[in-house]
Amino acid sequence: MRRTVLRTTLICAALWALGGCVDQGGGVSQPEAPEAVVDLGQSDAARASDRASDRAMGDRTAATDDASARLQDGTPSLDGPDQALPGDCVPDRQVWESGVSDVVAARCGTCHGEAPLYGAAHTLTDYDSLLSGPPGSRLVDRLYARVDVGTMPPRSQPLLTLHHREALLSWASCRAENPDPPPGPAGLEVSADPLPAPAEAPVGLPFFDVVANEYALGQNDRNPYICFAFTVPGQGDRFIRRIEPVLDDARVVHHFVLMKGPADAPDGVAFDCGGIFENWIYAWGPGMGALQFPQGGVRASGGERFLLQIHYNNGGGFADVRDSSGVRVYHADPVGPEYGLTALGNTGFELAANTRTTVESWCTLPVAVDVLSSWPHMHELGYALESTLLRADGEEEPLISLRGWNFEAQFLYDTPVRLEAGDAIHTSCTFDNISGRDVRFGPRTEDEMCFNFVYTTPPVGSPFCNGGPPPQAAPTPQIPGDCASPDEETLVRTWVDGQVLEGRVPALEGDGRYNAGRWRLTGGDVFMARFDTPLGRIDAATSRILARGYARLEADLRVYFDFETTVHVALDSGQMFDAPLSSSISGEAIPGDLNTPAHLTADCGNLIEEADFIVDLAEDGLTPELRATASTNIGGLPIDFLFRFAPEP
Repeated sequence: MRRTVLRTTLICAALWALGGCVDQGGGVSQPEAPEAVVDLGQSDAARASDRASDRAMGDRTAATDDASARLQDGTPSLDGPDQALPGDCVPDRQVWESGVSDVVAARCGTCHGEAPLYGAAHTLTDYDSLLSGPPGSRLVDRLYARVDVGTMPPRSQPLLTLHHREALLSWASCRAENPDPPPGPAGLEVSADPLPAPAEAPVGLPFFDVVANEYALGQNDRNPYICFAFTVPGQGDRFIRRIEPVLDDARVVHHFVLMKGPADAPDGVAFDCGGIFENWIYAWGPGMGALQFPQGGVRASGGERFLLQIHYNNGGGFADVRDSSGVRVYHADPVGPEYGLTALGNTGFELAANTRTTVESWCTLPVAVDVLSSWPHMHELGYALESTLLRADGEEEPLISLRGWNFEAQFLYDTPVRLEAGDAIHTSCTFDNISGRDVRFGPRTEDEMCFNFVYTTPPVGSPFCNGGPPPQAAPTPQIPGDCASPDEETLVRTWVDGQVLEGRVPALEGDGRYNAGRWRLTGGDVFMARFDTPLGRIDAATSRILARGYARLEADLRVYFDFETTVHVALDSGQMFDAPLSSSISGEAIPGDLNTPAHLTADCGNLIEEADFIVDLAEDGLTPELRATASTNIGGLPIDFLFRFAPEP
């Protein structure tokens, strides 16, 4: 298999999306008279939760931990034709009432309950409703089809036990013969438990509500992301101690996120917001509860700007939706530990079509921190995520491991651990790209991300930590790139270090006449025209490049350059990024002369389109050395490479 050519973005941000139906404790807030209400123009802030009970939400703290629903944003739902069961099949009511109904209520009832919630279009807990309609289009037929092929319960949730699955299928098909359970999809497997929170807030804590302003959702709206900006009331610094979800019309609320927002967004005005955000504070999805810090909290200041982003889904086609969901924020004096949220993960990768790919990153902690929790985050192609602690003494410890990922079920997990300055966290994500197209890192749902968001105290000081290649890059086989020679072999190649320098790459001096042969990479440097970036100034002393690869100059003037690099950029603000930059290019060379470099214009490959090269003597004055320069662009920053090669035995 050929190695995929990668392109990356150096300066980037992340988009958080969350959903699912798993309870994490803590419950939904029961409104009281708030000290200060930020209701975006709503005169009665408590209306948000009061109306929720009118819509038969039931016990808000009793959502089961193993039931969910697929919504209608690109995932299977209960809509659409299914192969009909036998026309004379009328599942037995007594069998339903004696046990099957309990299975359906436990595994499907949170979303598909008596009053469908969270975008679900139908109830599945009523016998008469299940059998209403002609055979083949009844809800029981659709339920049978989804359970039979393994798409329900969704892969974000534990599978039905074999006993429960067979009982449900046997009842729905009137004891017709059922096939063995399919091999997939697997249920969600996570090494950590959800982060718990007390059912009630500490007595006497002041709070303010941030809710939508009776937002009118259209009957056919399935996936709008709507934002509401507001100004934090009061003056001076406060600590956010606890955040509770306030659910109004739970029929249509898919998930929502609270974050520190842009200063120019107007208060109380709803606007579409599917773009890039950072500085996340809290996120909610169906079944999740409150976030409460053991002590201390997240710092907020009076007059600061916050943003509430709500993802709606009117899967039931309701015509009367005017929603005022949001959050209740409890706050206190800034006493105790201060927490912050940091994203661990790879910020530049490309996933080849129809392949399974694993991407990695390393975050080296600049200060000692205590980790409270983890929020794994990928998009729709994700399968697994792991974060592992790499202690400075060489010991490794698991932080969190997740398999069976689902975009619609993203939760906050309890992962308490102490990290010392110099310890690192290795985060990897595995993707199954079955989309038929190459997919890159990016903020859109159709892009991909690999992040584990962690709450730490003290804050790391940056919304991202992607700081450095592995402590030692061991020699491993380098797979030939897409544009390598057809007969190129997979060989073990050694990684070499280089510098990140400010300025333009120096002009090549030497013999530009063509010299056929094979060359191995022995060194490389990166040149940036400027070190000032929107996030801070690049620190040359702690930035570096790690590279390996080769060049092949054929007698017929066909030239191949094939290399893998990771550019590690450290900023004076403390933020760190790794930019994986792998390139495989080939093309016909134009020879130079004694004073003019040879030139290559690639007809295969990307990232780098042109290269100049010469052959001269190395610093020892004896060994021939091939030097090549090339240019590209990362996140709007032009960069130049200078590579050095020695003859390959």
